[in-house]
Amino acid sequence: MSETSEQCGSSDPVAAESALAGASCVVFIPTLTSGGAERVASVLANKWVGYERVSVTVILLFSESLFYPVDSLVTLRCLGMKVKEDWVRRLGSLVTSLWRFRRIVREIDPKFVLTFMNKYNVYCLAALLGAGQKVVAAERDSPTEPGLWWRWVLRVLLYPSAAGLITQSELSRTALRRWTRHRNIGVIPNPVEPIAAGHVSSRERIVLNVARLVRKKGHEDLLRAFAAIEDSEWRLVLCGEGPLRGQLEELAARLGIVDRVHFAGTVRDIGGWYARAGIFAFTSYFEGFPNALAEAMVAGLPVVSYDCPTGPSDLIRDGRNGILVPLGDIQSFSAALQRLMKEPALAARMGSEAMAVATRLDVDAVAKEYYQFCAAAATSGMAG
Repeated sequence: MSETSEQCGSSDPVAAESALAGASCVVFIPTLTSGGAERVASVLANKWVGYERVSVTVILLFSESLFYPVDSLVTLRCLGMKVKEDWVRRLGSLVTSLWRFRRIVREIDPKFVLTFMNKYNVYCLAALLGAGQKVVAAERDSPTEPGLWWRWVLRVLLYPSAAGLITQSELSRTALRRWTRHRNIGVIPNPVEPIAAGHVSSRERIVLNVARLVRKKGHEDLLRAFAAIEDSEWRLVLCGEGPLRGQLEELAARLGIVDRVHFAGTVRDIGGWYARAGIFAFTSYFEGFPNALAEAMVAGLPVVSYDCPTGPSDLIRDGRNGILVPLGDIQSFSAALQRLMKEPALAARMGSEAMAVATRLDVDAVAKEYYQFCAAAATSGMAG
């Protein structure tokens, strides 16, 4: 585990956790539909509710069905906003939900609120201004990813009111410290559930990718890299849904690989694909923390990944437990895939070494680290 934070107060994390035994806490996130932040939020809530006399309330902004399981001991509250509304109704719903959120949190009076995702962190901090609640904001995106300027303005204005910030890489911590001047910023990786590794002999000639079908995940590059591979016995499986599916299907047809590419859609039991696949391919241009890449490595898959600014290089030691490719270099990505296809012994060795990341990403350890950071922030003298 990396160093958790640069503490602004004198609170010891373990002592702070002990002081909060029997306390209530709130986790705020827009939905628990399929997604990396949503998975982490559900994992933390489920683990924390098992701690000594700790009660957990998850507050959701939108009325959407749950993708991730939530322990029956976790209290779920929903603010009732609809995802698809015209801007007039959405503005009215936003104002109403801000007031409801503030009222619910003050009613619970938790020792801390953990909020996820930058624009919703801003929502949470704005709603609780002056309410006396300690808020810890968890950033999920890469600081290098282009974003709407007003989101950064709001973060610069509101993040200083947070008791603490949590990010997923040292680069992100450096950027947040520079922009917000916040002194209590923790670096904590995402937890990864244990995933059964498939036996080498049972792995199929499948190149697997798990990601939402959106531009920043680089699926067009992956299709072009796969199309350049000479071995026609390998298939490409894309697990995930998104607005680009139609365009990607058309591209696969134009590249002449439509019969070798399978769009699996949203998959609940992704472990089955991790056990079957022979190689995991990751072409994201921006990542906060690459959940799918981490899961693939825990499952013992040899991986080829773009070396995007944050994420992959925190997990992959190039040439040892995976292969890093310069961002946007489709030709080199294709060559790396072909190398693993032609050298099964190398693929097996890299897959075996990749499994070691499981120790760093252990669910219980990461959940404890999150709780201790939040507890320390809640018991510090910093205004929330």
